Amino acid sequence: MQINMLSLKDLKEYDVKNFDAAKLMRNVQGRRDILINLIVIVATFFAIAKIHENRTTAARTLAVQIKALDEKVKAIVTYEDAKAKLDEYIAALPAGLGGASEVVEKLNTLAILRNIQILSLAPAATTATDVSTKTILRLSVAATQYEDLGYFVSDIENGGYNLRVDRWAASVKETPSRDRRLNEQPVKQVTVEMEISAIKFKK
Repeated sequence: MQINMLSLKDLKEYDVKNFDAAKLMRNVQGRRDILINLIVIVATFFAIAKIHENRTTAARTLAVQIKALDEKVKAIVTYEDAKAKLDEYIAALPAGLGGASEVVEKLNTLAILRNIQILSLAPAATTATDVSTKTILRLSVAATQYEDLGYFVSDIENGGYNLRVDRWAASVKETPSRDRRLNEQPVKQVTVEMEISAIKFKK
């Protein structure tokens, strides 16, 4: 089957200077096979351009999604590494005392050991996080020797019980001797108001 197409010979009459677009269109319209070919070519060109545009947009969207996913994966890895280090750190710490009653019992034991008189002792507040529970206690004590108070505070903070003295206020009171004839020195009593934090780690 022979398809009639315009040849180079047919186009010789059209030069650059004497190009007649209207005449060319009349020739094309007179030959429907050429017109159909031109329409198919143009339609194919626009279809290919549209497909390319859609694929380019899809590729860009996919690249953005891959980048976001990659960032999420990195964030998860960082979180898991940090959590593992936190768990390892907490595991190495002393667990702490079980609750307010155990803290009160331990403070009573330490006070007796250091000749400290407990005037008042009571829990004030309790707060909890994902990894620990913090109990605050208010403590009032009295002693006749400064050294005893120093040892008492040292036992609280360095005994491995997760106890810490957060606040401290001291006052000194002198009590005259009961028998003045003995010419004894007045008895000094040091009173200390404390606020103590007790930490219990969840393991």
